[in-house]
Amino acid sequence: MRAAVAAALLALAACSPLRARPESRYQGIILNARDLGADELRRLAADDPTLRGYLAREGDPDFVLEADQRDVELIYVRASKVVLFRRPADDGPTVVATTAPLPTPILSLLPADLRAGTGEPFPDAGVSCWTVDAADERCRTCCAAPAACQISCAPITAP
Repeated sequence: MRAAVAAALLALAACSPLRARPESRYQGIILNARDLGADELRRLAADDPTLRGYLAREGDPDFVLEADQRDVELIYVRASKVVLFRRPADDGPTVVATTAPLPTPILSLLPADLRAGTGEPFPDAGVSCWTVDAADERCRTCCAAPAACQISCAPITAP
């Protein structure tokens, strides 16, 4: 049932005029990096030498989330980490940040994939959110479903 709902959301999102361009087609959708996400990951890596170099060193992730035009998250289930690649607006180098272990809220969103080590997703707990600190910014990703994710980043303020 949950898979059918996710598929329906994915189909609806794919029909949106905002997703008509290749560079925005999968924005906000957690993709399995072994199937549909593999092509998207290759496209993203071709445009970003920092991402390309990371993949060469660390290998392909289990899942990929292109949150928006500036932010890509790689999800490694067995290595228990999420890696954020944040492209600056001024064409500077991409900032890479890692959160480990894998934040628990992500697990409720990941589809079953034996190779990734994910079983059936946790029961729906509503919106799932996690944060990754990237340089001087704290980035918060929130997903209402695997096909409905958004990210927002704000400067980290001193306490």
